[in-house]
Amino acid sequence: MLKSEANDPDPDPDAIACYGFYRYDTRKVSVRFVEGRPVGDITVQFLEWQCAGVAEEGKKVLVVIWDGPSWHTAEAVAGWLDDQNRRAARGAGCEWTSASCRSRAPG
Repeated sequence: MLKSEANDPDPDPDAIACYGFYRYDTRKVSVRFVEGRPVGDITVQFLEWQCAGVAEEGKKVLVVIWDGPSWHTAEAVAGWLDDQNRRAARGAGCEWTSASCRSRAPG
């Protein structure tokens, strides 16, 4: 959500983003709201939060299905995913595997 006027005296943030994560195994949804646009660095913070949570549960692999926005493929996100998988190979946290879901109907 963006403010409609550039000189709006409203102290609230110019934009907010909501990240959501559905856990198939628990059938629960985690959501996190952040101030600002959903850019790569903010996505990394969300991924770190999710990774820490599932690693605490003893999970070894987390499969993520992306819905296609550009910030999911940002350089910061790709670098973090590679780094996290290297850490997981050394026994620190969970490994990430991702797939893309189709955002448009075929044809």
